[in-house]
Amino acid sequence: MKLDDLIAKRAFSTPKKTFCYIDGKKYSYLNFNQHVQKMQAAIKGLSLDCNRVVLDFDEKINLLVGLVACNREKKIPVMLPLRQDRIKDIDYKLIAGKAAELNISCILQQKNEAPYQEYVYCLDDVQCILFTSGTNGLPSPVELTFGNNYYSSKSWNNLLNFSKNDNYLNVLPVSHIAGLSIFFRSVYFDFTVHYFQYSKKLLLDYIRLCSADYLSIVPKIGYDLINNKEAGEALRHLKTLIVGGDAINHLFFSFCRDNEINAYISYGMTETSSGIAGYFINQELVFCQNYVGMPHDNVKININENQRIQVQSRMVAKNCKVNSDMYITNDLGLIKDNKIFFKNRSDQVIISGGKNIDIGTIESSLLQFNSISNFVVVGYDDLKWGTVLIVVYEKNQILVDKLELKKFCKRQLPGYMVPKHFIEIKKLPYLPNQKINYNEINQIILSYLS
Repeated sequence: MKLDDLIAKRAFSTPKKTFCYIDGKKYSYLNFNQHVQKMQAAIKGLSLDCNRVVLDFDEKINLLVGLVACNREKKIPVMLPLRQDRIKDIDYKLIAGKAAELNISCILQQKNEAPYQEYVYCLDDVQCILFTSGTNGLPSPVELTFGNNYYSSKSWNNLLNFSKNDNYLNVLPVSHIAGLSIFFRSVYFDFTVHYFQYSKKLLLDYIRLCSADYLSIVPKIGYDLINNKEAGEALRHLKTLIVGGDAINHLFFSFCRDNEINAYISYGMTETSSGIAGYFINQELVFCQNYVGMPHDNVKININENQRIQVQSRMVAKNCKVNSDMYITNDLGLIKDNKIFFKNRSDQVIISGGKNIDIGTIESSLLQFNSISNFVVVGYDDLKWGTVLIVVYEKNQILVDKLELKKFCKRQLPGYMVPKHFIEIKKLPYLPNQKINYNEINQIILSYLS
């Protein structure tokens, strides 16, 4: 099976149809295709002795156009995060390996006029290289094939049944699988995507502006909305609110149920080309912390002998397969009442006082303490005490009594699992993809202890 370049085809068959809006600017299929042709000319002008091209751009339009242009020129695009989105002190270009570089100076003088041409792609060829988020370590390059992205898009369509008239609001980074997967879905199912930079103050305005049918967010964005009186009404009118990237808490679960929001909680990762399992909140009677949900079509999920979640699917990235489309994740899981639950990442099990401590167990207990909702639990290497457990939590409207918090932990947890320090800060630090920035958390702890 081969895949047609649908952007090129629609630029010829339906040139005026709106393909997307990027930061409010409209792009028809013809407009977008002209940008791609201009980028193709720039790629042809590069001195290439390798098949990889690093896309080093600050603009979302150039990242998306560059990806398509590289595909047409049989080059593999390496999707660098936007400069403001990069994790400090990490050399992404070094991690990417030998590759030519494409930046804004390469395309300024290029013309965009070219005759119509058809392009076809092989399912097993690499379509792009993305980086994992690097939340707990160095980002890793992941090779996603045309087949990975096609089958992922198809599984989401089977779940949500997209229409050509749909408007999908995307506030997630297009250099990350969470945002880029929406681009691929729009290509295969011909709906319109509105790309905006996430803004807590403007998100509801974006929803109204584009008459959004779908919106993808991470839990942090959801928590920003809980206390907004207008959010429930705006989100209720969506066909589906998709939430992925991390587990939700009971407050967000209740917010969605109380406001009759059709929210889908997704489980997946870069290595599986976006979400591969999940559940609709309105189909669950009670909140189950870290419930993974049901696998998507043609996805098998189980727990291996080392308690790791393993995924078998055509969505598993090319360089992550063990065998037969199998990927062994770093996520620890368990099966309870025939349901799969995410326990923790394997790298978040620490040894303290000679005992293995699952940070996820501590997090689950803290979620029951109503005075805090946004927090992180980490193991910190202390010169005097060895590895100690520390909770860093966000200042809330409700005054938190640290003594009461510690007493609560002592009632809920074995003595060796009770955190040694509780650090209150104004706002938790987040990466551009709205996941916790653990590098900054470590700096906060270092400053507190000193």
